[in-house]
Amino acid sequence: MLEDVARESRRTRRELAQVAARSEEALEPLLYGLTRLGYLSPENGEYRLGNWFFERWLRRVSAARTSEARP
Repeated sequence: MLEDVARESRRTRRELAQVAARSEEALEPLLYGLTRLGYLSPENGEYRLGNWFFERWLRRVSAARTSEARP
């Protein structure tokens, strides 16, 4: 879910629920925890990654994982 936010920059609660294959209600405790830990930051009805450093690192890790998965 965090990698998806890193790729797309921002995601709504509904989009995050679809990525996590959960209902929006079931996702609420997870979003709360990730927000309190500083991994996600709510902004205008959407979520973005909590800080620039984490976002940059996660994009790099995600890109490396994607390139390793390609044949």
